[in-house]
Amino acid sequence: MNDEGWSRDEFIQNFLDGLFSLPSCSWCMDHSRPLYGKRLRLCSSCRSIRATIRKLEKRVGRHRRPLRSGFDHDRYELDVAKSMKMLARCDGIEFGAINTKDITGLDLEHIFNEVSRMVVRKDLFGNDALMFDQCYTLPQLRLLYYQMSRLARIRRRKYRKFRAAQELQT
Repeated sequence: MNDEGWSRDEFIQNFLDGLFSLPSCSWCMDHSRPLYGKRLRLCSSCRSIRATIRKLEKRVGRHRRPLRSGFDHDRYELDVAKSMKMLARCDGIEFGAINTKDITGLDLEHIFNEVSRMVVRKDLFGNDALMFDQCYTLPQLRLLYYQMSRLARIRRRKYRKFRAAQELQT
């Protein structure tokens, strides 16, 4: 126990509550990046997605639809940008309010697998969900999930355009 008489779990939970009370991006709910805008607070990557969508909507609105045999690159890029916006919002839903989510060992296993695939290109934490549930309390699970999510967000943000284009092709 520390000086105030708090338990370790209370200290972790208060840390997470304080962290998630800070302003965040309106789309991806990232708390650690600088925010821009007065009405709609966005981080730089979400702001560039929004600018791309606006630019392409204006460009697509100026010209008519191409023939059936032609490929409209502007409309395709607009679809990719809208898909990137959706992926950013999905990241916000997944990582937005970790301090109040009911994180299970399975959630932690998934995020550890994602990070291990990033680092060593292998799933190192297969079938460890039961161990995570038994060894850690809920605030500890939330803290581990938050720390791993910071790494996963960076990679997801970096490859968001590629993922959006892949989703459109399937």
